[in-house]
Amino acid sequence: MRIAIGTNDRQNINPHHFGESRYFYVVEISVHARVVACRANPWWNLKVSQRAPRIAALLGDCEAIVIRGIVKQGLDILSQTFRSVLLTRLTEVDDIAARLARGEMAEFQTYNPATQKFERQQL
Repeated sequence: MRIAIGTNDRQNINPHHFGESRYFYVVEISVHARVVACRANPWWNLKVSQRAPRIAALLGDCEAIVIRGIVKQGLDILSQTFRSVLLTRLTEVDDIAARLARGEMAEFQTYNPATQKFERQQL
C-alpha cells in the first residue's frame, strides 16, 4: 500500500491543512515503511477547489493519505480519490509510517464518507 503524508519541513506532518503542504512523501507500507518519493506541491497556495483535484492527480498512485487537518471541501474531493483518509495527532513522518507498517492503528481515525465522520478502524 502507498500512502501520502503532507509535510513542510520534510520531517513532520503538516500541522495545518493537507493541501497547503509544500511536499508530499509517498511511503510504501509493507513489512516496513519506505519513502519512495518526495513530491513538491506547486499548488499549495491555490483555492481548495483548484488545488484538491490537482493534488489527487499528483498522488494518484497512493491508496491513502494521512492528515492532521483538512478543510471540508478538500476532504469531500480527496475522499472520492483515495481509499482511506487517515487523521492523526502524531507529528513525525517516520513515526507515522512505522506505526502504519506495524499495523498500529490506535493513533489513527479513518474518514467514513457515509457518516462524514472520522472513526477508529483498521485499514
